[in-house]
Amino acid sequence: MTALNIERYLGCCLRAAAIATLVLAVFPRGGGDHERLLVLALEGVGEASIRGMVGRGAMPATGRLIETALGGPLDARAGVGATFWATVLAGGSPVAVSTEDADWIWRRLDRAGGNSLVLGIPGSGSQAVENGLGLAGPDLVDGFIGGNLGEVVAGHNLSRGALPWPYGEVPAVVRDAAQELGRGRSSRWFDLEESGGEFRRGVFKVLRLDRSTFYLTPVYRNAWQPEDAEMRYVADQPSWIGGGSRLSAYYYAHIADLAGQRGRVAVELVRRPWQFMVYYEPVLGAAAEVYAHSSPERLKALYSEVDSTIANLLRLAGPRTVVVLVGSGSEGMGAAAKDKGFFFLSGLPGSTLSMPVSPYDITPTLDHLLGVETPAAGRRGKPMGEVLNRSWDYEA
Repeated sequence: MTALNIERYLGCCLRAAAIATLVLAVFPRGGGDHERLLVLALEGVGEASIRGMVGRGAMPATGRLIETALGGPLDARAGVGATFWATVLAGGSPVAVSTEDADWIWRRLDRAGGNSLVLGIPGSGSQAVENGLGLAGPDLVDGFIGGNLGEVVAGHNLSRGALPWPYGEVPAVVRDAAQELGRGRSSRWFDLEESGGEFRRGVFKVLRLDRSTFYLTPVYRNAWQPEDAEMRYVADQPSWIGGGSRLSAYYYAHIADLAGQRGRVAVELVRRPWQFMVYYEPVLGAAAEVYAHSSPERLKALYSEVDSTIANLLRLAGPRTVVVLVGSGSEGMGAAAKDKGFFFLSGLPGSTLSMPVSPYDITPTLDHLLGVETPAAGRRGKPMGEVLNRSWDYEA
């Protein structure tokens, strides 16, 4: 190594050590100037995708956040779906942690007397938060009554009440809604109670496709109703099998509506008292599989919808909030293939640094910011200040 390279290397190490010290100084355990921690969790989204949409002007608020954040791509896979989120929000190895028994960060904060709002993390369960609110995440097994495709029904069957299960439980509701709808119009949410065997409750909508054909959305079982009776928080996504049919435009409108309602619920909840909040959005990764090539403008519009929610959350959370942006990455097809996940931490203006981040360091970093102890099972990683010391990128 030449003298110049040695000088560059030592300079990078000194800068890394200084910034690592700064991170721990700005964010001492459970103290500092910050009052709250907000996690923005994006399912199926990688660093290349998020930076690409920022470059296309679809995510201005997210772009401003990244510009003044510390972080970069994840340097290892940590499972997918519920396993990934259990790894980065509970800690430990991504093996058998995607269950309601995982010791999630908010449960540790519960035990310390803190207050959390957790919206939609898969595998965490709907009763995950004692001091605050926890809304159930997507669940392919228990998220629907009936299938996750919905049903197309003919008008003559509807008039006779000959509807497939489970819509046959409420034929009059469907028939009355259909009579009031104009072509291409969707109804409000309707409640459905299915009592065959285990009692279950869900919500669905009716769409008039044409003069004599109607579409009934999936019946979403995990639906939370805020004070606004016309709004529902539904984390589950409909199946994409029908994406190429004549329902394609409606599928897009429907998932955009679901994402928009999740965002509006999050914006209402962020006004409540809380110390730790997690906003989870599953639409972007799923939509990329369908729209990345066939309809990129639709995909861009969905990113813009999510960015609007992020902008409102950042504005209402206030300046004394540390913000963490996490993407689980993608192993999908086409444009979404093999896109590494990412982690960005706000709170260090001017430190626009890129470094590889271990997914196992995320849990201890968040625990450090909240002032709670990471259990032994989750101590595979270390707080971010130490990550900077050993993961610094430099040019030789």
